[in-house]
Amino acid sequence: MKPKWYWTEEKCYEEALKYTKRDDFQKRSSGAYAAARRLKILDKVCSHMTYQKQLPNGYWNLKTITKEAQKYYSRSKFCKENNSAYNAAKRLNILENVCSHMLRQGSKYNRFIYKVIFPDSSIYIGLTCNFERRKWQHLNEKGTVYDHIIKTNTEPIFEIISELLPREEASKLEKKLILEHINKGFKILNQAKGGSLGRDINKWSIEELMQIALKYSNRNEFLKKDSSAYRAAYTRGLLDTICSHMFPVHITWTENKIKEEALKYTSRSKFRDGSQYAYEISRRRGILNIVCSHMKKI
Repeated sequence: MKPKWYWTEEKCYEEALKYTKRDDFQKRSSGAYAAARRLKILDKVCSHMTYQKQLPNGYWNLKTITKEAQKYYSRSKFCKENNSAYNAAKRLNILENVCSHMLRQGSKYNRFIYKVIFPDSSIYIGLTCNFERRKWQHLNEKGTVYDHIIKTNTEPIFEIISELLPREEASKLEKKLILEHINKGFKILNQAKGGSLGRDINKWSIEELMQIALKYSNRNEFLKKDSSAYRAAYTRGLLDTICSHMFPVHITWTENKIKEEALKYTSRSKFRDGSQYAYEISRRRGILNIVCSHMKKI
């Protein structure tokens, strides 16, 4: 339990950005929510969140919960995105039933193998312990998959192609699958030969993370230019420590403000790179096509 004075305006804003709905913000970070209300900045820090329609009592039943659960790959995603449906499933003792299609998440010891296929027969084959997170990274962070999406202006298909495997076994199978797809005529987008298990977040020392963070003046820039280090610091709860020198970023992203920001850019990729918060908020609200209507398609 953090003391009342902990939640400054900057920290309330950063905490609120983790959520897309006010009730999730209130339930999962009640201290920050209460502080934002006390500081009279609740509407400001929640400006990126979507409006939630109040559901009638008894709305969540076997039929509606099953339909809702089909949207998610994992229980953690289901719980995070629709806590009320998830809790209703637990209360009705049907959680196992409605989540039977969901994949278990891996760990640093167990991985899935997945592929990303493009219409031009380009393919990326990789390992992950969290498919949804890795998919998001490919779609939002610079890399071979992201670059190919921008280059070809096409949408790839993401697919898990193995069960959860021990990391060494998954590494060997990934290399084998890459060779098989080369022989089938696919263009491989992997820069490495395959089999890489990634860098353990605990291998970053605090001193290393601090030296990297000192290069940047705000967290947005840090996330955009050194996302691996940023995620490692975030996962280990070190962001406040290593980002204490950074300037806060306070903007209320109304639709007009997002449109004004988007007009600075000639393409979606430049918009995404130059103003990550505005881009992400417009995507969540479903207004990305509107605010980017002036941009030329590649």
